[in-house]
Amino acid sequence: MINFNTKRLCIHCGKTYTIRSGKQKFCSDHCNWESKIISKPNNGCWIWRGSNWGSRMELPGYNPYQYAQVLFNGPIPNGHVVRHKCDCNYKDNTGWNVCVNPAHLETGTCADNSNDSVIRNRSPHGTKNGRNKLSEEQVKTIYSDTRSQAKVASEYGVNQTLVSAIKIGKLWSRVTGHIDNSIRARKGKPRFDPDSLFEY
Repeated sequence: MINFNTKRLCIHCGKTYTIRSGKQKFCSDHCNWESKIISKPNNGCWIWRGSNWGSRMELPGYNPYQYAQVLFNGPIPNGHVVRHKCDCNYKDNTGWNVCVNPAHLETGTCADNSNDSVIRNRSPHGTKNGRNKLSEEQVKTIYSDTRSQAKVASEYGVNQTLVSAIKIGKLWSRVTGHIDNSIRARKGKPRFDPDSLFEY
């Protein structure tokens, strides 16, 4: 039988606390959260090394970086997500590395978050896309090829729609430098301006 009046020392900060459960090792949710962070002095990132335990914490339903945003920076507005100012979000042999430093976090819309990915060249485009069939050199050749699109498509084993999309700048524009102006605004809604990605 667990005596819930039992005092323990927090394994993170050393503070004495009264236990709430038999497995409790930390005096607070904050100590639990902080104990699972590895600081990266070269870029200031705080790398999270725990699980997505949000449902067990004082902020149910929040993942570790959302927890940091709310705890240090303030609430997340309705319809907004937490965005990273840094690019420390990758997978290695130890698992996912995600930054929870509140100084590296800000809120914004899903569109803002997607634009961040494009601006920082983190979206799976070109040869990074698992469904890609062409190399960058092949794309450049297709773009400058003056033969009919059907002949070009047949030679490279792709459909004519893909060849057309490359030539008019709907696909592979990072490689060709040709951006389709028609995709900049649809249904009167402002879109991210891809001109900001290139120097002509």
